Amino acid sequence: MTREELFEAVGQAPDDDLAHSDGRGRRSPWMGAAALACAAALALAFLPKGEPVSPGTPDPLPLLPNVGPTAGAGGSYALMAYDLSELYPDSPGRDVDVPETLPVWDHPTHTSSGTPWGLAEGEMAARMEKAAQALGVKIVDVEEEKAGVYGDPDVPEGTLVRLEGQTDGGLTVTSCGNGTIEVIFAPSVALPEGYSFTFSDTGPDQAGETLAYLAERYAALLDFEEPRAAVSVDYTFDGRPITWYSLYDAAGDVAEDLVNYSLRTASFSPDSDGGLWIIRIHDETLVGEKLGDYPLRTEEEARRALLSGDYHSMEPEPFPGEEALRGVELIYSNGADDPVWMPYYRFWVEIAPLTEGLPQGLKTYASYYVPAVRPEYLTDVDTQMGNNG
Repeated sequence: MTREELFEAVGQAPDDDLAHSDGRGRRSPWMGAAALACAAALALAFLPKGEPVSPGTPDPLPLLPNVGPTAGAGGSYALMAYDLSELYPDSPGRDVDVPETLPVWDHPTHTSSGTPWGLAEGEMAARMEKAAQALGVKIVDVEEEKAGVYGDPDVPEGTLVRLEGQTDGGLTVTSCGNGTIEVIFAPSVALPEGYSFTFSDTGPDQAGETLAYLAERYAALLDFEEPRAAVSVDYTFDGRPITWYSLYDAAGDVAEDLVNYSLRTASFSPDSDGGLWIIRIHDETLVGEKLGDYPLRTEEEARRALLSGDYHSMEPEPFPGEEALRGVELIYSNGADDPVWMPYYRFWVEIAPLTEGLPQGLKTYASYYVPAVRPEYLTDVDTQMGNNG
């Protein structure tokens, strides 16, 4: 698959969003995202931060907006696969012993355009230099990109959003205002013989082997104590597989692994010849403010909420009923427009009407979300959510 074919397959996502959005989804999310953004803004406008949510709470926690995730690992919309096991099989949130609490972060720099901002120039420069040192190269020239180029109303004009560093090694190291580090290799780096690194012709087992090699080779850059592969395969309308390559640090407990899987990741993109083209390292928590550790509802409680219609989804099809449920996992929202990063139960639902016209056996799975945080810690935004309201 060429780069052009890849961009077409993922809806012509811009370079800085390709891996972080996981490239997942084949149906436009923007109507649902716009509705969610409005609800999020309304919820935040009346967010009573700092007030106790229940009598006797020893450490008062602010209420959270009762809205669904927009994009990224948390907000993926309808995906196609021959079996659900192909989608996010390495998620630590499947078959998990749900902890009593999980941390939640405020996301004050959320923006509908995805413009990366939040870090100060000094922090961005330091992260760029650290990445260059880990790669054994030196920054020889730096270009600045400031807000205003895209006319983003959420970002103050003139805000520094990217530092692009050219190196003496021929590669480019970019430090983004949201904490993302992007490394572009030109030319791409060839992998040793025996490794398969493609978007369309690499199976999950081969992808895992390739990620193990990349984790070792770029260990200094990643700085992961226990890197773990997160491979996912989904399909285009004509049945072409697309393999996505990510790593997360699995050295912590259940709570830390859940956070790292969604909010602190490294993604790798091949070129059309199977060489390493791009590495992106994300840490969303760098521009967030931890609000506290929130008590969680159980999976069964979340399931009852789903069945009663108390859910969020970017899927325009209404929830078809319990017989269409195919799986559940605990994940975090991580979209650029999410007002907070908090945990959700993602219920995978097979949408039968959307399989018409697809290759034989290819199914469509949609995500329906129920906040994992207990309802008494959420605002009373209406959650009759077939439209992410």
